[in-house]
Amino acid sequence: MPILAGIPGDKLAQFRDILIHDGCSFALKDALAKQWPGRLTTVTPAAVELHVTMSALSDQLLVVTLAPGQGDGADV
Repeated sequence: MPILAGIPGDKLAQFRDILIHDGCSFALKDALAKQWPGRLTTVTPAAVELHVTMSALSDQLLVVTLAPGQGDGADV
């Protein structure tokens, strides 16, 4: 069921969906570095990254991904 809906002729009505994506990193205990290596090895040897994509129009999660924290460092 759509949560947000555009009025016919309104700017929002031209979109089929609006996707929101966000990601964050979480430090883990250093002992987990072999299984969950982080990208900032001197600061946080073990880390995971959580990425979520959701639909703003239907207020639903579409994709949730948990991965080793080996990203490009852009969100540091």
